[in-house]
Amino acid sequence: MAKKYFLLALIISSAFANPVLSQAIFEPHYSLKAPETINLISIEARSSGTILNLSIENLVEGGYFCIDPNSYLVDDIGNRYRLEKVIGIPSCPDIHRFTGIGEKIYFTLTFPKIDPGATWLDLVEECGENCLSVLGITTDPILNNEMNKCFAAIDAGRMEDAAIMFEVLLPELEKTNHSLTGSVYVNLVIIYESLNSEKASYYRNRLEQSSVPHREKLLESIRRQ
Repeated sequence: MAKKYFLLALIISSAFANPVLSQAIFEPHYSLKAPETINLISIEARSSGTILNLSIENLVEGGYFCIDPNSYLVDDIGNRYRLEKVIGIPSCPDIHRFTGIGEKIYFTLTFPKIDPGATWLDLVEECGENCLSVLGITTDPILNNEMNKCFAAIDAGRMEDAAIMFEVLLPELEKTNHSLTGSVYVNLVIIYESLNSEKASYYRNRLEQSSVPHREKLLESIRRQ
């Protein structure tokens, strides 16, 4: 069994060495999002730019939504990419007024083409309050697929397997301080707490002592569990 996971680690290491977003990633993994009803459906790199397809669901009476035209992507290298085009929702100060609770709208945001060396992105809306954000979006389809397998194990109730699979991912993520490192720590804390294992405290401490992107927000997400 150990050989199986060692082989998997070698495959993952090779994949992380070339994390170029060259195709659409559906339901890409990320570290954090706000509001909770925002859903990142896909991210795609095209010659014309970087396309994000999203949806948002209304949960309050009289709800409304718009996107600030000063929104941007920022990559792990530090490059910023300003929003170029919006389809499906108004740009602030114009607003879309929801007709009722449960209404969902779909929209597309277009940004310039990202640096091919970028391994993750933050989507940030500049606004006064209730701002949209999706932080730590992976640009690597192979990594995204490995994360899918981890969550599939959780969904199937195979918590021990999911923990091992997350732990296999960690060395390469930690090596590059990838944004998903913190997310993996959080999921390991949650899994090991469900198993009443002391490893939950171990991974909580790892997160607290790390320099992973968005660390404080990730710690806050654990406190809210």
